[in-house]
Amino acid sequence: MQMPWALFCSKWFICIYAEVLPTETVLRIWDTIFSEGSKIVFRVALGLLKLNQDKLLTKTDFACLAEEFKEIVASKSTVNCHTFIEDICDKTGPLPRSRIQKLRAEFGAQVREEQMERERRRKADGSGMKDG
Repeated sequence: MQMPWALFCSKWFICIYAEVLPTETVLRIWDTIFSEGSKIVFRVALGLLKLNQDKLLTKTDFACLAEEFKEIVASKSTVNCHTFIEDICDKTGPLPRSRIQKLRAEFGAQVREEQMERERRRKADGSGMKDG
């Protein structure tokens, strides 16, 4: 199923997990931001996906997949903040800044291209909406 990443992780990134994970786990993530930098935000997202990959891949429709994402962030694995961070780091492996920069460049170009295409469609149909 081709689910746009923004549907499930925008809230994760915008509030830096504050509204989706248990408070103690969020505080541990924030502590890690101060020691490792922003890459932990991406590691947590990748780790949540990898830790739950098998369950996510069994879903065949959007509603079930959306429900699974709600269950993921409320699962027992997210409650113990210390083991959660260890599991996330084990699942994601090393994530050097150079790799993040490479991925940003690669997928950033893809996102900009999609935005330009939406803007072209908007102008072509004269809808006047910013996003179409």
